[in-house]
Amino acid sequence: MGVPGLLSHKESKQATANLKVGHWGSKHASATEGQRGFHKARLTPDEVTRTLASLADLRDRGAISADEYEHKKDDLLGRL
Repeated sequence: MGVPGLLSHKESKQATANLKVGHWGSKHASATEGQRGFHKARLTPDEVTRTLASLADLRDRGAISADEYEHKKDDLLGRL
């Protein structure tokens, strides 16, 4: 059992992997992915709110950086 409020190494790696593959919502689409036919799915305000809360928790626990959080936040808000 780890320290309350801190992620284990495995949890941290999984959270980072989930962020990179767009586990929250649909697949993160870069310009090149967009050219290959990927698109960003529309999300409901409730989905965005829940996802932002999860991301903020990961940021606060040190699993993702503030920059990663801001990038994903911008992406999610663009899907409303």
